[in-house]
Amino acid sequence: IEALDRLSRQKPMHSMRLLWDIVENGVEVHTTMNKRVYTAKMGMAEMMDSMFSLFTGHEESQKNPTATRQTGIRNGR
Repeated sequence: IEALDRLSRQKPMHSMRLLWDIVENGVEVHTTMNKRVYTAKMGMAEMMDSMFSLFTGHEESQKNPTATRQTGIRNGR
């Protein structure tokens, strides 16, 4: 994905759980923006970085919910 905050705009703990479920099932999540790889073996630094990114994504969606909703409509959601 482009950036980890694109994974989900839901509440940070839900998004973190989603990320963990994905990597725990053996899928690596690669981000093109910062060239990071998230796996079930990620350390504390990667965990903190992922939490920050997911929190930021959620905060951005809260600032402009209309734009988020319109993007979802354009993408058929």
